[in-house]
Amino acid sequence: MKNKYILIVSVIVVIIGILLLKNLYINNKNISIANDTKASKENVSEIDMKKFDLSKKGCYWEEYAASASHKDPIKFKKFDGIYDLDTIKLKKGDWANLCFNSDISGGSFNIVVVDPKANVIKTIKPNSEGKTTIQANEDGEYKVKMLGDKASGKAFGYWES
Repeated sequence: MKNKYILIVSVIVVIIGILLLKNLYINNKNISIANDTKASKENVSEIDMKKFDLSKKGCYWEEYAASASHKDPIKFKKFDGIYDLDTIKLKKGDWANLCFNSDISGGSFNIVVVDPKANVIKTIKPNSEGKTTIQANEDGEYKVKMLGDKASGKAFGYWES
């Protein structure tokens, strides 16, 4: 009878030990993934604007996943170039709200707002989210563009109507 109780207690101790080790392994794995994501986002930088002619567009992606709506993020890998996200026509003095979000894991990246003469009037840093208001300094089309140099991640920018 005594051996039976010892066997039962031993089995319970082993099961508890296995469960604790499994939990410890899962927690360490999650911490490792979080640290890898943090480290990769620390390698993200802003774009050198001198490399881009914002009056033009054109880009290359190693991988690209379009969204169903311009309000959903575009997912990309190794994005190089300029991509127009959204356009709005404004008259001088008009105001427009821009919603934006970027989650970039590598490379250089920015979202910019350009006026009708392709002058940058707003630069949005990588890995940021929010809403900003733009006032038109002249009549014409105002564009939201994303600029990338070997950038990977997802992003959106659109004019709120």
